[in-house]
Amino acid sequence: MGRRAASDAVRVGILRAIEALGARTFKIGPDVADEPWDLDVWAKEFATLAAQADGVGARLGVEPLPWSNLKTVHDGIRLVETAGHPAGGLIIDVWHTERAHTPPASRRTARGLIAMCWSNGSGVVSNSEPCEGNPAASTRPSMRP
Repeated sequence: MGRRAASDAVRVGILRAIEALGARTFKIGPDVADEPWDLDVWAKEFATLAAQADGVGARLGVEPLPWSNLKTVHDGIRLVETAGHPAGGLIIDVWHTERAHTPPASRRTARGLIAMCWSNGSGVVSNSEPCEGNPAASTRPSMRP
């Protein structure tokens, strides 16, 4: 089985689990290998996955990570807006945005925001929708088109 076929099989399993659990958020992460990315290709894949998440009653959220190829809140916003699917959005972990030196005003104005949370290295405190640390509400594969 090729890499894409294996990824698609995992995706189907995750979508089934989301539906069975009644999860509201499907959280994905960027490519932590920090490979170059083509916005149009990623946006198409993100829109497809957002539609699939919507089909099982969930929203899709991507979390930018400063050590990945989707480093900043602005990169995440560009991806979400280019994808243009209403079930797709952004998940912001303040600890990660601080490491990327993102101004707080950028976090507050992020369009498509699904959740904002803080991690302190030993746990998570969330002030909005579920974030990391809540397995019934969030799953987290990497997104590689």
